[in-house]
Amino acid sequence: MTLKKFILSNAILALHIGIVLINPMELSAQEICGTMHNRDQLVIMHPELDSIYGLQDEILLDSTYLNKNVVTIPVVFHVIYNTPSQQVSMTILNQAIDILSRDFRRQNPDASFTGYYGGYANPNGLWANNHNNVAADCEIQFEFCGVTYDYTPYFSIDLSQNAYFLKDNYPYYQTYPPANYLNVWVCNLSGGLLGLAEFPGSPADQDGVSITYSALGYNSTDNRVLTHEVGHWLGLRHIWGDCFCCDDFVNDTYPQQADNSTMAAQPPFPTYPNQYPCATWTACPGMNIWGGVNYPYVNMGDNYMDYSPSSCMNFFSLGQKQRMWYFLNNYRSGLFSNIDCDVSLEENLFTHNSIFIFPSPTKDVINIENIESSTAVVITDLLGQKIIETVSSDNLTQIDVSSLSNGIYLLNGMRFVKN
Repeated sequence: MTLKKFILSNAILALHIGIVLINPMELSAQEICGTMHNRDQLVIMHPELDSIYGLQDEILLDSTYLNKNVVTIPVVFHVIYNTPSQQVSMTILNQAIDILSRDFRRQNPDASFTGYYGGYANPNGLWANNHNNVAADCEIQFEFCGVTYDYTPYFSIDLSQNAYFLKDNYPYYQTYPPANYLNVWVCNLSGGLLGLAEFPGSPADQDGVSITYSALGYNSTDNRVLTHEVGHWLGLRHIWGDCFCCDDFVNDTYPQQADNSTMAAQPPFPTYPNQYPCATWTACPGMNIWGGVNYPYVNMGDNYMDYSPSSCMNFFSLGQKQRMWYFLNNYRSGLFSNIDCDVSLEENLFTHNSIFIFPSPTKDVINIENIESSTAVVITDLLGQKIIETVSSDNLTQIDVSSLSNGIYLLNGMRFVKN
């Protein structure tokens, strides 16, 4: 039995608790990560996933998983845009990869702030452990392997209502198999959702990460969202276990009553010291007992798998590294194939960053807007077979596609659907 399961199983005991624990029914927070909701929906669609995910939750690993060679994961972005501002540039996507690699390799510039609010215990039992000693270089890094651009008539997309909209309508798993690539769908997510991911073992046609376009790049205030979601994609749970003092199945992260953002919004207990918004006090039955009394302690609000401002997040733990490497070896071993990214293709795709194609789906005509005159226009199928080859005539070019069979096609690397 793990430490956290022991804590949770003893929560029903009549302990003399030195503070009033927050009622879990009173805790509420805007769900900025949709991964767990998405997981529940996938289980409804694919009941066999219930046992797969359940077995994953029980996995606790030993230190033999720590010593691994560095793995480089190829990443392909799929940008779904409605306005020019949503058409994320090559510069921003490269920045996103740089942030991701630095965070997973513990080369992030704020690494020295891990456990900043810890390292003391006063006579009244207030405790905050400096957890800098469990921070890990996960030996995982990422390489930018390409991008696709697709126009959508929707200004924003609500994945809380249809978690599969992006992957059903833009099924790039056929071109970039998730066994070998990390596929990241980028769009304007609505409803306050910043991102979601699929856990290892999910169906190939639903596997990957989805993220809102404004959460990418050095200047975004949410630029650790991708780090958080890729953590899920590699098997990590939320650090608080998604319920009151629950288990994230990692031995070196502390149990806490809820996510950091929710707890930081509650009246502080106690008020000294003030760690808001990067950490706050929590208390779980069986933790930090002094003289038979439970006392509060500082949570790990700076962990990438909590809900905290991106400026607060700065580490994965050794236990989280172990868990991710288990899933790499047992569920995502195809990522070790060291696929060479086609830089020429990547550059070609980016040259069309300002082009709009519409409508999609279409029955007869595809329009190309904001394209220079005499630009080569090539329509291919998903296997790269050329079907139509022409040149643009002016800023708005129309191409007759009525003779094409129903299916998915690429126009200068940008996807459209013929039906």
